[in-house]
Amino acid sequence: VFFNDDYVAPEHDFDTTRKAGWIADALHAGRLPKVELIDPAGHLPLAEQAIESIHTAEYVEALRTGEPDDLASSSWFPWDTGIWLAALNSTAGVLAAVEDALANGASSGSLSSGLHHARVDQGSGFCTVNGLVAAARHALELIDGTVVILDVDAHCGGGTHSLIAGEARIRHLDLSVNPFDSYAPAGNNRLVLITDGFESDGRYLDELDGLLAEVPDDTGLVLYNAGMDPHPTV
Repeated sequence: VFFNDDYVAPEHDFDTTRKAGWIADALHAGRLPKVELIDPAGHLPLAEQAIESIHTAEYVEALRTGEPDDLASSSWFPWDTGIWLAALNSTAGVLAAVEDALANGASSGSLSSGLHHARVDQGSGFCTVNGLVAAARHALELIDGTVVILDVDAHCGGGTHSLIAGEARIRHLDLSVNPFDSYAPAGNNRLVLITDGFESDGRYLDELDGLLAEVPDDTGLVLYNAGMDPHPTV
């Protein structure tokens, strides 16, 4: 699992960012002894290129400099220099996890947060840059076949939807229980939004099984976004 202290570099104390540090502390304490924490700093140049390829130059510059403030803080986080550091290192982590998973044929992860609401030209919903799209596009360069994004955060991934529309080799499977950032799914995007009865574990798991059945046979990698806001009980 990839992580370093810059994942939590921003000065704010929002849980959305802080959770990564709490999980890292638990791992350092030996809660999961077979899980190793690795610094993704070696992937920072690649991460910067990925961010610049996904988001507009004006938005990326705002994340670096804080100007203009309304754009720099469009993710809803107040801007400080740690915002860019966190975005850069978090993206480096997802890119490193992609490479590690493909190289070893096993699960790999990153304690990244704030991904699926970010748009091409701004942040949104406590998401600064869309690391899911960065990871998916990087994976396309390394494999044949389809890359699947399985997103089970409680909220909808409207930013991901907007960024991958028309990319036939990326399949977006989105299971949500809150309509924030919802969208009209089409093409390679599939949204299942449970707005009533989501307290039922059985219903939720049935919907998840249905989405998993839609994973294409030619899938070379599945990107699983557990989310900062998971289902209440699952």
